[in-house]
Amino acid sequence: FFDNITIQNSSITTVKNYAGALLGRVRTGEAHYSNIRVINVDINATVLAAKYTGGLIGGIEPNTKLFMSDIYVEGLDISHAQSDMIGAVIGRVRSYAEFNRIVLLDVNIVGRHNLGILIGKEDNTTTSVVANNILADVSFEFQTDPNGIYSDYYGYVVGNADAGKVVVSNYYVVEETGFRSTSKGLNSQTGFVVLSELDAAWFEANLSDFLSSDLWAIEGNMLVLK
Repeated sequence: FFDNITIQNSSITTVKNYAGALLGRVRTGEAHYSNIRVINVDINATVLAAKYTGGLIGGIEPNTKLFMSDIYVEGLDISHAQSDMIGAVIGRVRSYAEFNRIVLLDVNIVGRHNLGILIGKEDNTTTSVVANNILADVSFEFQTDPNGIYSDYYGYVVGNADAGKVVVSNYYVVEETGFRSTSKGLNSQTGFVVLSELDAAWFEANLSDFLSSDLWAIEGNMLVLK
């Protein structure tokens, strides 16, 4: 159990699989994260062989469970030349995960294949993924393979939804202008938003679960974790 943690002004450089600001990999049992702030963090995988890079969690294996709630991210850069499986939240899911009340602001991903906001790739061993009350501002810089070809596996929710077990609700994103129409990822977002146009009335109408929690407040026009 991990609770009430802030990671700020930090960086990770790796040549291995499973990089993440909070945890590399869950191999057995359960991991619970709540009341977490990640602010101004850089994650950089420097070799082509490294996979499963997550902004927060690298990956989870079969027969494990991940629970994440009340997560606030502001300023997160993930870079991986010729990457495979990058998620702003988690790189690869192979089992069971629940996500609730997550705000992702100013997140930037540089990569090539299986790129998603919530999950890079959801493997066919996945049993269930549920994500509720998500607000995400994530931009992508798409790379090509050595032959100059772009991958079609990217999405607002999951880059590659192999198992088809991800269900989302109240999942709002800032539209990514770099997305091509060839996306084969999961794009079942609830709707697009413009951050500057949000206010208390919008949050009350669309993401009221945040406002019912004592952990969250509205400052200016944005939700923040207290």
